[in-house]
Amino acid sequence: GTHPAYYSVYDGINWTTPTTIPLGASAGIYVNISLIYDGQNNTVMAAWSDDVAHVPYYSFFNGSSWTTGAEIPLGESAGVLDFVALCYNAANNTVVAAWVDITSYLAYYT
Repeated sequence: GTHPAYYSVYDGINWTTPTTIPLGASAGIYVNISLIYDGQNNTVMAAWSDDVAHVPYYSFFNGSSWTTGAEIPLGESAGVLDFVALCYNAANNTVVAAWVDITSYLAYYT
């Protein structure tokens, strides 16, 4: 079944009411969500593995809303085994996504 993604924002005193992240074509979250903060663009990026197709997805949060989830290209990978790890490189304002392949168990990144 579909496993939605929820988020809540803490303002130093209270948490907002949990709301769903728009997953786009993703059927839902397989294991967990990875988050990173992009200080240059003042955004948060989330990434996850699709619950059915095991395709990596991502979405950006600008402080008030999320973009609709979009696929991260698999390249030669057959799919994501568990979760997508993210790392933000401030030196060149890029994000690296990495995962273990669902069939070969090799590590892939983009």
